Amino acid sequence: MATSRSGNQRQAKSGGDATGKKQARLEAEVVEDQKKQDEITMISRQQEQESLKEEIDYTHEEERAKTRHDRKTKAEERAEAEIVTEGGSAFDLNEKIKALKESDDPALQALAADYERLRAERETKTEDAGVIQAGQPTQRIRTNVDIEAMTLGVGTEYHFKAGQWYRVPTNVARHLEERDLLML
Repeated sequence: MATSRSGNQRQAKSGGDATGKKQARLEAEVVEDQKKQDEITMISRQQEQESLKEEIDYTHEEERAKTRHDRKTKAEERAEAEIVTEGGSAFDLNEKIKALKESDDPALQALAADYERLRAERETKTEDAGVIQAGQPTQRIRTNVDIEAMTLGVGTEYHFKAGQWYRVPTNVARHLEERDLLML
C-alpha cells in the first residue's frame, strides 16, 4: 500500500494501471458494446415488425382481390343471364340497376357499376373470326395480345386484335385459352 502526503493509505492499482486509464477504457468498451447490442436488438425487432406488416398487407390484398373477383363473377353471371329469366322487361332490369346504384351499401353500388360495364361490353360489336360453319358451336372471346395469321386446322387462318370481341368456333377458343391468350 502506498501512503499519500497526508498519511492516508491508498490501494495500488492492480496490473500496473496506476492511473486507472485501462479500467476506464474497458468500462467504456463494455458500455459501447452494450449500445451496439441494444441497437442490433432494436433493428432486429423493426425488421420483424416490417416483415409481419408486409405479410398482413399481402393477406389483406389477397382478400381484397378475392372480393373484387367475387363481385366481378356475380356481375358477369347477371350480365350473361337473359332478361327473361329476370321475369320482366329491360325497363324492369334498368330499374333494379338504378336501385342498386342508389343503395347506401358500397358493395351493391360497385356491383351495379360492374354490371353496367359488363352489359356495355357485351353490347359492343362482335366480329366473326374466320369462317364459322352453320350449327358449329361458338364462343365469344377477346385476346390479350394481337395475333396475326394464326392457322388452326386445314385452310383456316385467324387474325385477332387485343381487346376486340370475336365469335369463334369452340375449338379455337379452347386453343387460345390453353395458351393463356384470352382476357377474362
